[in-house]
Amino acid sequence: MPWDVKKDRRCPSSRPWGVVKQGDKTLEGCHVSQVHAERQQAALYANEPSSRRQSPMARSEEDNVDDVVNEEVELGGGDAVSFCRATFDGSGMEIQDSDASMPMLVGKFASYGNWNEIYSPGEAREMGLRGDRYMERVLGGAFTKTLQERAGQIRLLFNHGLDPSVGKKPLGEIVEVEEQEDGPHYRAKLFDASYVRDLIPALRANQFGSSYRSDLVKGKLRKRPGDSEHNPEGLPEATVAEVRLKEFGPVTFPAEAKATAGVRSLTDWARSEDLALALRRMIVEEPIVQDDPKSRHSDDDEQPDPEVEAVRATAVSFKSRRTRKGNYLSAKEVRPKWRL
Repeated sequence: MPWDVKKDRRCPSSRPWGVVKQGDKTLEGCHVSQVHAERQQAALYANEPSSRRQSPMARSEEDNVDDVVNEEVELGGGDAVSFCRATFDGSGMEIQDSDASMPMLVGKFASYGNWNEIYSPGEAREMGLRGDRYMERVLGGAFTKTLQERAGQIRLLFNHGLDPSVGKKPLGEIVEVEEQEDGPHYRAKLFDASYVRDLIPALRANQFGSSYRSDLVKGKLRKRPGDSEHNPEGLPEATVAEVRLKEFGPVTFPAEAKATAGVRSLTDWARSEDLALALRRMIVEEPIVQDDPKSRHSDDDEQPDPEVEAVRATAVSFKSRRTRKGNYLSAKEVRPKWRL
């Protein structure tokens, strides 16, 4: 008799994964993770030799479990995947007063060697994972190459440049970024500007998290690592060996965050904010224009960015839906004007 592994409403929230018999839908057991449920499923198949070929873990007995546990998948190497990480325990940065008119901002934006549980449906989907959680650690030296090659291109931003009032204006000049045994440490001289001064009281009170955005260059993923002290649920484990750092700085705590301390992913939030910001700018600032590919891309060497074109089309479609027959605005006009 075959069994399915899936989340079942009959299971408690602390053990949402169930093993359900096909046919009469009998619930054989509830587990904290999909990995634990699949192990029970494999044990059930083991007691029915005629059905073992249908089991997702039905290999020959001893060496196959080790193969599953130790199997590693290379990450990075192809199209760069951008991701964000943040720490909200108040230890990521601090203000240091100096003789200058503005203080220094010092801190550490990443930690080496520590395993952290990451919740990110978007990242998990890109890595081919079934769930939305996995464990992650950053190896020492992951920032070495990017700090050597891109030191002058890295910026200190607030909320990853997505704050409506501050935008992508840098908060200060990065004086130093040094890799130490526990992670990359930095010192930055804050700019004497009103938008920076507004943030200083909250920075002094440790009201912000410390976050960075980077591209994954090299890493490894173990989808079935098994239980361990740092990973009692047997979640997939990702090891980050090299990244391409883009920016770092203070971040506010997102409303949808699932934890108040430790390292967590802001990737899904940042991507949604990027798209929302682009849509707002196009809807508010750009007029509706007739689509003329020849006039828009006159240079034969310049190819349109598919993502930009998709956002542009969404914005124009949204603007067109706002206009209807009998309204003061007309979608037929190149630049909408008020009609008396």
